[in-house]
Amino acid sequence: MTFISVNKELICSNLSKNKLNRIINIYYGEKVKRDELEGYEQGLYDYLKEEYPSRERLEQALGEIQHFNDLSKDFLVMAINFQISAAEVVYYMASESSIARLDTLFFPMVYLYRQSIELLLKAIYFQEVQDQSERKLFIGRTRHDLSTLYQEVTALSINPDQDKAGYTWLGDFFDNISLFDKVSDSFRYPYKFHMTNDVFDRHLKVKKVFEERKDIDLIKISTKFSYAFALLQRLIKELPQECNEIPYAVDKLGDFIDNPDCSSEFLEEGGHYYLRCVIGEDYRPTDFNRYADAYSDCAEYLYKKRISDFTENHKSNISCYHPVCYLLRNAIELSLKKLCARCAEYDG
Repeated sequence: MTFISVNKELICSNLSKNKLNRIINIYYGEKVKRDELEGYEQGLYDYLKEEYPSRERLEQALGEIQHFNDLSKDFLVMAINFQISAAEVVYYMASESSIARLDTLFFPMVYLYRQSIELLLKAIYFQEVQDQSERKLFIGRTRHDLSTLYQEVTALSINPDQDKAGYTWLGDFFDNISLFDKVSDSFRYPYKFHMTNDVFDRHLKVKKVFEERKDIDLIKISTKFSYAFALLQRLIKELPQECNEIPYAVDKLGDFIDNPDCSSEFLEEGGHYYLRCVIGEDYRPTDFNRYADAYSDCAEYLYKKRISDFTENHKSNISCYHPVCYLLRNAIELSLKKLCARCAEYDG
């Protein structure tokens, strides 16, 4: 499976539209002879013929990224896709034979969950507020802070159950997240940087995100994010048909609204030995590789899962497109920062 649309740019933008259309005619219109193509075009031709030997096979595999003329719906679809991807990464982690890998996979997992919640909060606000100038002001005053975003949504007075215990729990949960990750960077980067100057030189300072060891319960943090998403999704008036169905459901959401049965603590410790994410131990601030690998491994898992789904169901599903792009982008950024750190003097 590949994330392309036959009506738009195919694989990359290195070809002009005319040349692109010419190659697409492998399947549509006039037949193309390989020998008539240039080197790069021949490579693309060979790839298409090998991966998609027939027009029907190509059409099954094509995926088109759709956008609405409504940011609320765009954010909602992306939020659901991030939530699905996060849940799938939890399954990947729970199936991992090496429990040591949970310690780094924890970061992209939380990042995906947190991004899904942020997008859903913004979708709810944009659902109610269509004025463009007010939307810009909203983005400016909330940024990435889940607590502030939720306060803005609460102020809209659209939730008849706002005073129930479940939504009090939700506000407390977001407050606890914001105490630790107000600007959405604590799980993108396991360490933070700043430059200091002295009389003679500049020094790169590295600060740990986790200053001490924590043994995080994987199942509890996943469950809390799932409840948070489900509670917020109740405020969406209408789900577009294009939304992917979340392939899991939280148990007894109605009971949870009246009587939440879990703590609002964000990074709760405990759980089964093989389902704990140990963070803050054996912490090496200059070791970027493990964290970059964790992001890229999650992206690869999500992509291969879509390939498997396509093989079994003969239907493309590109719900992981944006999550995979975000994960790979972060893996690349961490790798680049490792190179930069080598060029700077590290003062631990």
